[in-house]
This record gives sequence, structure tokens and C-alpha cells, in this order.
Amino acid sequence: MGELALPLLESHLQANEPVLQERVKEAYKVITSAILKEQIRAYREKYKEEMNLEEGVLLIAKYGYPQIDMRTFSDLLNFFASELQGRLDFADPPEEIAIKVGKYFSEEKGFSGSEIDYYDGDYHYINKVIETKKGVPISLSVIYLLVLKRLNLPVKGIGMPGHFIIRYEFGSKHILADPFHAGKILSLEDCKNYLVRMGYTFSSEYLDPVSNKQILERMIRNLILVFEKQNQPANVQTFLQCIDILNMNL
Repeated sequence: MGELALPLLESHLQANEPVLQERVKEAYKVITSAILKEQIRAYREKYKEEMNLEEGVLLIAKYGYPQIDMRTFSDLLNFFASELQGRLDFADPPEEIAIKVGKYFSEEKGFSGSEIDYYDGDYHYINKVIETKKGVPISLSVIYLLVLKRLNLPVKGIGMPGHFIIRYEFGSKHILADPFHAGKILSLEDCKNYLVRMGYTFSSEYLDPVSNKQILERMIRNLILVFEKQNQPANVQTFLQCIDILNMNL
């Protein structure tokens, strides 16, 4: 039955009989794993060059929450973009635009990276990040990227070692910002100091933009760490296979 069986199985996930509950969980995971890999394969074939970030992160979230209609979260991103547009004056200096974006997400909408458990999967699934307003650096950055893309603001993801930020590109004017810390504007010196504290020797390539595929792969690898911590080897294998599919040559 495949996906059609999921609602019935879900209704028995909390069965009182331990053996039944374990078998139901096993069947549920086998089906959702097969669905995800099939969808990732179709997604990879659809986007042979630059991948669609929103579609990719919602596919990943669908694995954690198979019964949720992910279109709801695209609608919320549309709402954020519409609301934010009313807060911005695109004739403002670039720094002012970046500051207003950070204030919108952090002060008005309440998105925050503080006090989170990095090994809680909900901070990695984009639907839960939108719901709870809490996330890890890359998931919060993706919220910014998806909303700002709707406003045609020139912004890229920057995948530093151990951290993820965004970069506004207003012509030759580049502005670094940290969605994990309320969209705070970062100087080059701030980034250098962070990398040194983390034990890295600074290299300018650490501040190069990353592709959507690289963002998706990094999000998947973060979830692999979560599943390893939670001792869920089947989930680890599923996502390792998804990385292979994303990187397959067409």
C-alpha cells in the first residue's frame, strides 16, 4: 500500500502492546524511507543544475512529518514576505535594509537560536522551525533565504565551518548577517575571530557562497548526527543514501 498505509499505521504508533507498537514503527519507517528516497531521486532528476531550495527542505521535513501538508509552510513563507515587504524601503542603504530584516524576524516574529538542543530533530525540520521559531544556524538561515528570495533581495548562504550565516550582495557592497543571533550584522573581523575560537585558521573561501545542493546536503548531514546521537541507524542509512542520490551523475 505504501503511502496509503501511513494514516492507519500512525493511528497505532502508540499501541499499548509493545510488540505491535514495535512492528508498526518498523513498517512506518520502511515506508517513509522508501518514499523519501523516491522523492529525492525525482527531485534530483528534475533539477539537474541549480536545485530548488524550498522544495528540497520541505521534502526533508516531510520525512519527519509525513502526514503534514507542507504547502501550509510555503503559504506562511509567502505571508512573511508580504509582511516584511511593508516594513522595508528598498531605497534605504543596504545596511539599513539588513538591520530591518533582522529586526523583523527576531523582534517581530520571534525567531531565535538561543537555548536549543542541537540534537533535537525539530530544530532541523523547516516546518517545526517555522512553527516554534527556534532552529539551528542553517535552518534559521534558510528561513531568511526563502523569504528574501520572494522579495528579490540579493542574498546567499555562507557555510562557514561550524556555523552558517547569510550574505547580502548589493552590487559590490556585501553585508554578512547571522540569523542565529537575531540577524546581527557581522564584520569580517567578527567572522575571523569566530573561526579562530573554533580552532580554524581563517581562509577567505570560508566566506564563499554555497549552492542550494550544498545547503541541502549540510542539513541532511546535521540530521545524520541527530540520528546517530539518538541511536537510530535506519534513519542514518536513509539519509546517507539521500546524499548519494543528490550527488549522483545524470
